[in-house]
Amino acid sequence: MKAVILKYHEQMLNPVLQMLNSDIPFRETLDNLVSFATSISDRQEAPKGCLLIKMRESRMYLGEATRAQIDFIQEQALVAYKKWVEHSKSKGEFSADMSSEFVATYIDAQLSNASSQIARGEDPQMAKKVLVAAFSILR
Repeated sequence: MKAVILKYHEQMLNPVLQMLNSDIPFRETLDNLVSFATSISDRQEAPKGCLLIKMRESRMYLGEATRAQIDFIQEQALVAYKKWVEHSKSKGEFSADMSSEFVATYIDAQLSNASSQIARGEDPQMAKKVLVAAFSILR
């Protein structure tokens, strides 16, 4: 199971990390995250983000090594979001009076919710609308 998580990380989460580490403006990157989180994979006809979200929600049924890997990936994501927010603040692209840690946690929670909605078979366009509304406080 741990090997599956590592492969998933490589194929699905590295593109998100690349988005966050680019010099694209904050709002454009936020829009790209929304599109990425609510798109359907052309190769597998499965929602992106579904595997990790389902594993996070079912962690009590997983082995210790798998839980540790999920926790590691989660922590990496939060650190990446926080660094991205801090970098955006330093460029003057993000000025909301919120801590970078809070914003990182908020972004992760909203993206997880959208992925869960899609994984449950809900309309990806509705999930996208909800995500855009949720992120409107960050603009």
